[in-house]
Amino acid sequence: EEHYLVAAFLSFIISGVNGFVWNKHWTFQDKVKFTKTQLLHFYVAAAVALALNQSVLWFLVDTFRVHDVLAKVFAGVSAGGVNFLLQKFWTFGKKEIAVE
Repeated sequence: EEHYLVAAFLSFIISGVNGFVWNKHWTFQDKVKFTKTQLLHFYVAAAVALALNQSVLWFLVDTFRVHDVLAKVFAGVSAGGVNFLLQKFWTFGKKEIAVE
């Protein structure tokens, strides 16, 4: 009966791998050999961005009574910026060839 939860989990994993591949090869043109550590960094950075997004959204709506749509814009921009910087400098920033 809980197949929708499994489907949501699988879609999260698949979309994350898709985002990792596109960011690695297209956005950051990263030539470093694939490592599990790099993939872990990608997911951690995404989780940090998600936590920031939710925190900013909650803070703006509940504390300052900002309209939720406007708060989503601010939250999305701030989280997107942090995610980009983490991906650029932490996940894909190392240019040496990793051995794994």
